[in-house]
Amino acid sequence: MLRLFNFLSANRNAILFIALELIAFNLIVRTNEVQQHKMGDALLEVSGEVQQVRGGIMEYFLLEQKNALLISADSTRQQELDQLRAEVIRLRGQLEQQKVDSAFTDSLVIQADTFRFIPARVLRNSTHKKYNYLTLDLGTEQGVEVGQGVIGPGGLIGKVIKASSDYSLVQSAINLDFRVPVRVRKGPENTRDNYPAGGFLGFFKWTSDGISEAYVTNLPENSAGFIQNKDLVVTAGSSTIFPEGIRVGELINEGNPERRDGVINYQIRLAVDFSTLNHVFVVESPLKAQLDSLEVDLPQE
Repeated sequence: MLRLFNFLSANRNAILFIALELIAFNLIVRTNEVQQHKMGDALLEVSGEVQQVRGGIMEYFLLEQKNALLISADSTRQQELDQLRAEVIRLRGQLEQQKVDSAFTDSLVIQADTFRFIPARVLRNSTHKKYNYLTLDLGTEQGVEVGQGVIGPGGLIGKVIKASSDYSLVQSAINLDFRVPVRVRKGPENTRDNYPAGGFLGFFKWTSDGISEAYVTNLPENSAGFIQNKDLVVTAGSSTIFPEGIRVGELINEGNPERRDGVINYQIRLAVDFSTLNHVFVVESPLKAQLDSLEVDLPQE
């Protein structure tokens, strides 16, 4: 308290001057209309500046929250888009096969009900090696398991061979060790009669000749009398890895097949451009465990 009195005493002249100035300023403003307007304008300007600064500060502190909301909204939209892509794949398969065999299309519709598609992004993708792989941004936490098939907007991609909690490794179809049963179906340009409704069963095999070419092997000798260029090659659906009818490619060497030990191998052009992969789908079969359990006690060789 004593310090306060000492301060006021030491600065009484300055304090008195400031007080008189404030009184004089107040009298001028109150008795002068022009000054009142100017003062009001000045206060409004100051108030606006203060509000703008205050708004900027609040906006800064709320920025993180807004970013989180935007990320959440973007994630939701991306999930919806991925679900639409999965549905497009299923419908595309139906439409492609409708051109070939309406009975097969009906089978595909039934098959589609037993599979689900988990959308994923490709993080890494090798294409110019003999043993090529893809890394996906989904793992066991998202329902991915070893042995599941992987497809893309164009068709067959590969098979999951490793899975951590948040990532998975896929053996690409352009890998010397990749195999899958396939069927050759009559293409829309095939003019030969009496083409078997079930097509011809064979195996997919990539030989490292190029990322866009592979072979259908072990086709029966009599298939040569029916098969023509651009006949469709699709998954056979004889396992729980891939649905029946996923596009693999089309035949390109009708006139020059390889013949070995009573079987024929045809060269095919792949449906998928592996150099441009961004989004794929992991194939989940809810019935896989039940179907596999039926073969547990059977001889494996």
